[in-house]
Amino acid sequence: MSHLSAVNILHNSNDKCRLYNIALEAVKIGHPVPRDEMRELFEKAIEKQGLDKTIFNDFYPNYIGTVEIAHDVIERINSKNPIKSDFRF
Repeated sequence: MSHLSAVNILHNSNDKCRLYNIALEAVKIGHPVPRDEMRELFEKAIEKQGLDKTIFNDFYPNYIGTVEIAHDVIERINSKNPIKSDFRF
């Protein structure tokens, strides 16, 4: 979120790793995708950085969609073979 002014697509492999790790942590603790929390944090970061609020609408659906897909895949993998507690993307 510290680089929002440059973000409107998933342009960096680190972005995806961060989002996969959000999904991983949610699966590990048995929670659904933290949509509301992510949205709130993104909105606060945009406001704090003084960015145009339309940028939020440009990238947020891609980010949350990535987390949702990752969460679904990780949850399926975890149900077949539990993921080790120290695993990270």
